Amino acid sequence: MKISGGQAPYTVSWDFDGAAPDELQQIASTGSTSLETVLHVQNQPQTFTIVASLTDAAGSTSREAATFTVQVPENLRPELSQLAFSRGVLYVRGFDPEGGPLQISANLTQGAVQLGEAFDLDSRSAKFAVVANDSFRGADFSVEVEIRDDADNLLISGLDGEIPPFSAAADSLYASFPGTSGRVNEPVRVDVLTGQTQQSMRFVSGVRLTCTQPAEYVPGSFDVGSVDGNADPVSPADGVWQDIGASTFLIPPESLVVVDDQGDGLLRLDWNITPVGGSEARVAGMLFSLSLIFPEPGEYRLGFEESNIVSRTYYQDTAAAEQYFWSDSSNGHPYAVITIE
Repeated sequence: MKISGGQAPYTVSWDFDGAAPDELQQIASTGSTSLETVLHVQNQPQTFTIVASLTDAAGSTSREAATFTVQVPENLRPELSQLAFSRGVLYVRGFDPEGGPLQISANLTQGAVQLGEAFDLDSRSAKFAVVANDSFRGADFSVEVEIRDDADNLLISGLDGEIPPFSAAADSLYASFPGTSGRVNEPVRVDVLTGQTQQSMRFVSGVRLTCTQPAEYVPGSFDVGSVDGNADPVSPADGVWQDIGASTFLIPPESLVVVDDQGDGLLRLDWNITPVGGSEARVAGMLFSLSLIFPEPGEYRLGFEESNIVSRTYYQDTAAAEQYFWSDSSNGHPYAVITIE
């Protein structure tokens, strides 16, 4: 606005027609003046008339008007700033150019794996546990990630990942957490695997699994062989039992599974597995899996008890005349420990 004539000083009244707050401006002398302001965000394009009214010291007035249209800014779709898989965890992080919150989800498109629910979730990122159904063999997998903003703009991206096979030494017994971390009071999977047995196996006559307390067995979670998504714990016959050729199994009722704490801070779980059909064989792979719940945060370790008054962890051949103990059941490997948050 140009100011000339009249009597200084001057007052300019700016009326933005609701597009921005009205303002008064004091001008000391003639010349040109302008004003910077922040326009209100509009839900749709709208036209406004701005009026600048000038009043001098003698009360004389003049005015200028201009019409302008405020366009609705384009809401850009979200961006992907991180998509990675490491040690059993899928990491996803997004970015919203408008600074709003994001909804993140992941779907399994291919692979014999379990994709967990989102955890450590906030308005920008999420993590998902990914574990192989058969942790002895590992698995390749593909996931599709969706990132959606509050304007329903959607970004879809994909990732191919690999879970390497479990590195098992010959005639060694392992209890493993397929994931590296878990949450309080949420089920955590435990796999029991064997490296190739020195003797032929037909029966797992006993496995006493131990875990630092406090821990609880999840009823109904026991599954013979690898994880298969079948509610029947003995069907299908997979893992090492596929090599043996078992058709079905005799397993103890769950009421006999949990052994009371003996005062040394360990939960003890006893299992024996008797296959029906098949024949003895030297085998390597998954024996069974189950789930535990941890009511408190902390670090927990799995192990085995080979004997306690009687033999607790051993296998037998068809004759069942001798007890065969694994050469190494110390379970001293990184995946024997999990951190619960």
